[in-house]
Amino acid sequence: QIMHAQAKAGGSTLKERLARIQENFKSAETFDRAWSRNSGDIKGILACEDVRVYIRDAKRPEVTAKVTVLGQDKELRYPLSPTSLTGFTALTQKLIRLDDVHNDQLLAKLHPQVRYNRNYDSITGVTTKSIISVPLVFEKTMYGVFQAVNYKGGLPFSDQHVQIVKLLVRIMAEKIADE
Repeated sequence: QIMHAQAKAGGSTLKERLARIQENFKSAETFDRAWSRNSGDIKGILACEDVRVYIRDAKRPEVTAKVTVLGQDKELRYPLSPTSLTGFTALTQKLIRLDDVHNDQLLAKLHPQVRYNRNYDSITGVTTKSIISVPLVFEKTMYGVFQAVNYKGGLPFSDQHVQIVKLLVRIMAEKIADE
């Protein structure tokens, strides 16, 4: 019900917005261009504070995010390992939904070594509380990680959010695979 009300914002249904995003990704020259044109709408559809994409490095076992803050480009790298939530998502290729990324007991249920790395937060100024972290997989190949951060109002992400994220991830991973 919450997502239905949000989807009607701007006169477009959720289905129409997702179809537009899919078409934008298909027609864009590159994934980076598609991401920059659509990340705001993705954030709006999910009603979250931030969305992030980490791309798998072709030469090293890690994922990388490029972040621009105050006109400066920064790069964040996370190894494919259980030492960070992002790296763990890439390593296991499993969707993770957490209501509190700073709760060590919740993280330990995933793996004893998993911790939330605050580097992204310190660079962007966004304090991550809740997250959906999903591998970008297309035809059994992992291309990176997508994350939706902090559902607005401090509420936890719902099963409906997860279903929408799964659709979005498929669209994004297919674009990366085509490059």
